[in-house]
Amino acid sequence: MRNLILLIGLVLMPVTYAQNSNNKAETGKFLLGATVSPVISWLDTDHDDLQTDGATITGGFGFVAEYKSSRLFSLVSGLNFILPGGYVFDSLSLADQNTKNNFRMNFPSLEIPVLIRINSLPFEKTTYYAQGGITTAYRLAATEFHQASSFQTSDRRVDITQLINPVQLNFQIGFGAKFRVLRLFQLFAEVNYKNSIVNIASETGYKMTPIRYSATNPVPDIRNGNMVFSVGVLF
Repeated sequence: MRNLILLIGLVLMPVTYAQNSNNKAETGKFLLGATVSPVISWLDTDHDDLQTDGATITGGFGFVAEYKSSRLFSLVSGLNFILPGGYVFDSLSLADQNTKNNFRMNFPSLEIPVLIRINSLPFEKTTYYAQGGITTAYRLAATEFHQASSFQTSDRRVDITQLINPVQLNFQIGFGAKFRVLRLFQLFAEVNYKNSIVNIASETGYKMTPIRYSATNPVPDIRNGNMVFSVGVLF
């Protein structure tokens, strides 16, 4: 009996050591990758003139870095290019007979997310996770796109760079799954909800002469919401 117990112990020791070695190898490790993202983007407004009028489908791409501090927790960051925006209307667009009643606001941005990720224990080759944190965005441009109301008129683009704050702050939450391919690569898919924490409209810009809206309420409150569907690879 003693010999049997000793034999079992000798067999289990290398297995246990290998598992501990794998666990240690998974921690303190950087993973790098790339991602592409279809995006549903919209604007929420609080104003007596400017009103929201629907979402737009856009996209983005970027690079991601994940630092595994433990088997369960990771710190995730990266650099993303995204095209947020949405449809709105106001009294000026309603009065313009040459374009449709609503128009699309666009502000392409570079984003740096800082997220905490909680990972599940691996199930076969798949790991599930939830994540949340803050995303800082730098606006590269800002435009309004007014679509022609008929073939006899032309589309109109308006530069509104001065009306949108150059730096934006968003909170982000999401969930996803990673699937290991061979030993070097992981494919992942995730869904994230992202929304503005602060007003993206520039108070200084909207108060510039000529004032776009009434002097009693010149600055609209505009928040940008996004549903981001991402697929990518880590290595």
